[in-house]
Amino acid sequence: MTDVGTMYCDGVGTPQDYELAWFCLTKAATEDNSAAQRELGKMYLMGHGVPQDHRVAVEWFFKAAKQGDEQAQHELGLAPSNISRNNALFGPGKH
Repeated sequence: MTDVGTMYCDGVGTPQDYELAWFCLTKAATEDNSAAQRELGKMYLMGHGVPQDHRVAVEWFFKAAKQGDEQAQHELGLAPSNISRNNALFGPGKH
């Protein structure tokens, strides 16, 4: 589901459809798929097909990062307001 959702989100191999992307990614993300969680974070960060909401984006990135998703950890590192949360999870200097 993650790959299909990403294809819909990016418009690769299919017309871009954020509603279908959100549906596919949410289904996979609720089953603890870290890549889907990260991609949902990107959708909320950019406001692609959903209302732009940085708080929700960080929540999805955090779920993915807890599972070791390095790209999500990087996204969290770009959010200065979450430094203390990152330190609590990964330890100082490990993110």
